[in-house]
Amino acid sequence: MIFIIAINFWGSDLYAYEGQFRHIRILLKRYPLQTSVHISQEINVFRNDSLFAVIKKNNEINFTLETSGLEMEIQNKEFHANTFSISASNGNNIQLENKNYRGTIRFAGDGTDILVINEVSIEDYLKGVLPAELGKIDSDSLKESIKAFAITSRTFAINKILENRKFYDVEANVSSQLFFSTESERPFLNKLLDETKSEVLVFDGKIATVFFHSCCGGSTENVDNVFKTLGLPYLIAKKDSSPPNCRFSPVFEWTEAYSTREFLDMLSNYEHKIQPAQQIIDVRVSGKLPSERVTGLDITFSDSTSYTIQAKQIRLVIKRKNNSGILRGLLFSIELKYNEDVLDSVIFHGKGNGHGVGLCQWGSFQLSKEGYSYSEILNFYFPGTKIRKLDDLD
Repeated sequence: MIFIIAINFWGSDLYAYEGQFRHIRILLKRYPLQTSVHISQEINVFRNDSLFAVIKKNNEINFTLETSGLEMEIQNKEFHANTFSISASNGNNIQLENKNYRGTIRFAGDGTDILVINEVSIEDYLKGVLPAELGKIDSDSLKESIKAFAITSRTFAINKILENRKFYDVEANVSSQLFFSTESERPFLNKLLDETKSEVLVFDGKIATVFFHSCCGGSTENVDNVFKTLGLPYLIAKKDSSPPNCRFSPVFEWTEAYSTREFLDMLSNYEHKIQPAQQIIDVRVSGKLPSERVTGLDITFSDSTSYTIQAKQIRLVIKRKNNSGILRGLLFSIELKYNEDVLDSVIFHGKGNGHGVGLCQWGSFQLSKEGYSYSEILNFYFPGTKIRKLDDLD
């Protein structure tokens, strides 16, 4: 059953204005051309941010991508708008595909796909980020590192909002920060998050540009060598202490071994001009940064041709075994094994996991265990930055 409300309320916006940076838009997924959404609860429906319908539970809503926006069809009634949004009519979490989300779910068309976007407060967003990025940690000895990560994550999110994208601010995957639905929230993490509420990192009075990764492998990296951002004195390559703080990470050291056939298949899948019939005779590191991270790989074939993989492509070209993800990082050396003078396998011996810029999560864990406060941890990985509350920056 559907009830159409044929009026626009004076408070038509989904959220009252509470100051800049208070809400964030998370891209959950993309649907091509058409999708159907099962409604398992009574919901409010907003058309172009104005409430216009209440839909009873156990209904189906169909969305179709149009040139000018979206068509919403329910019970043989069609409605058109740039965007449609849904929220639980009783104020509870909104359910989508058997998962619960805070705030609202917006459907929008970008001309190619139907975008499904969760709109929540910054603090509620972080409640879904911390368990996704940090896992099931609940040790009191890690509290300060969790607080440090919360501030880093919040600062990262604010920077994404500042990019002023048309449809969404962040994605729910590793291209931004991992984000899970409310089922993954944990009281332990939420409490620590609340203790840092509204706190962000600033440098010279402006929101700092921050990055983080799982394990630096013993040395962080200059931001200039990884991202387009330049001239940030607090995102520099530095030793992660001696011995490295992140040495207890399960991927502080790792090995990936490939037969020459497997290695060639990865190359040809990425660069189609490389023929699967070619034979690799040599693989060499073409250069390294002061941190020992690789800047390129030179591959030589039996017909005397060669191919170079630049640093930014290496982790995209070379996958972990069984296609379980991209190569963990660029801090590696190469071992070649031969069988009767024929190259038989290529072995990567590496350290760390991630790009190496900014906060090393496993390194911060160890600093927390050693008694560092969250402000000291942040100053270690972002030297020269200061902690400020968003309210003081509005």
